[in-house]
Amino acid sequence: MSKSLYDISPIGVCALSRSGVVLYANAALMRLTAADHDPVGKNLEDVWPGRDTTELLRRLKGTTPPHDHTMPLPGPSGPRWVKITIQSDKFGDDDAFI
Repeated sequence: MSKSLYDISPIGVCALSRSGVVLYANAALMRLTAADHDPVGKNLEDVWPGRDTTELLRRLKGTTPPHDHTMPLPGPSGPRWVKITIQSDKFGDDDAFI
């Protein structure tokens, strides 16, 4: 994973450990989720709580992780739907989902 390329991407990018911990989140993802704190080092369920996140993490830990997932993103005027594209890759020395 080329972190410098993702740093400048207008598309939200997140690296997630196999155990569900956020390893990286770019500025676009922070804006999209209206995060007011750095999610790195936190479990995805703590950053983006809800049963859809729980389901995504369950599927990621399965024998055949999904290549995409659609889920609601809470917002001030109600939820927006986001489609997440998922690939396995390395983030530093860690196996990760990008």
